[in-house]
Amino acid sequence: MSTLKKSIFFLPLVFFFGLLSGAQSQSEGSQLADFLLLTQTSKDKVILTCEKGCEWEKLTFSLVAGQSQAVDERGLTTPRTVKPGVKSPAPPFLINITRTHNGLSLEGKRGTAWTNLSLTCDFNRCNQYISQAGIEEN
Repeated sequence: MSTLKKSIFFLPLVFFFGLLSGAQSQSEGSQLADFLLLTQTSKDKVILTCEKGCEWEKLTFSLVAGQSQAVDERGLTTPRTVKPGVKSPAPPFLINITRTHNGLSLEGKRGTAWTNLSLTCDFNRCNQYISQAGIEEN
């Protein structure tokens, strides 16, 4: 077989397998978790109550403006970095919560349809439900 015929034969195969592997990795990275959290704040505390999708019921932690805390379905955690070649079961969702001067900023790291949410709180008190889809009605 000539080089041109080999190229014409193998090129569609390479293209097909490239599409297949790209589709698999994209669907794994875009899976949505199923959770519902009530997010409340006081002067220097954040209180999360999990209505569904967590191994915990209630978390309370201190945050002042500029500080962050990562939360997943297992509880308080640290932001994870993916290490090449290391496979460990990833939690369905991972959210980074940062206290701002007038509320909270949430960053969806995994399992959410959103990447960033902002909660503005009256008199520094929030009372808002959030889910994998975003801000939910109270």
